[in-house]
Amino acid sequence: MTRRWVMIAFAVSVALNLFFLGIATARFWQHRQWRMHGWADPALNMAGGPAGPARRDGHRGPRRRGEPFPWLSQQEREELRPKREALIEARRDAEQVLVADPLEPAKLGSALQVVRAQTTQLQASMHERLLQHAQTLGLEERRKLADMSWGTPGERGRPPPRARETAH
Repeated sequence: MTRRWVMIAFAVSVALNLFFLGIATARFWQHRQWRMHGWADPALNMAGGPAGPARRDGHRGPRRRGEPFPWLSQQEREELRPKREALIEARRDAEQVLVADPLEPAKLGSALQVVRAQTTQLQASMHERLLQHAQTLGLEERRKLADMSWGTPGERGRPPPRARETAH
């Protein structure tokens, strides 16, 4: 082999080593971030990433941007906080029963009943506040509220007013 081919082989080897070192560093850094935030705990995270079902802060799913239910006042949020925390705790309890070995169906059933009751209480409180708030708004403000807070999961708001009028 000539010196030229040795240099080419050496350059390709260095490039490949740097490439694989970069991949390894990125994976290490990403998993380090997950561990720091508690996302890598298999008991809490079945999906294995930051958008998985459980995070250390008690929320499920991906992080939301902005304030949920921006039409609620700070006082109303504070009044709802204990109900929300009770629901989160009930869900955690049900999750613990679900992952316990052996599974106790009666215990899981009662834990799920508690989750259902807490969900119903929180939803009823939210609906009361929505009803009170909607009564103070005009039609256009209610439409904006509906676009912001309502709809089928996965949809991006409601159709424009013209499409709603012709759909009836």
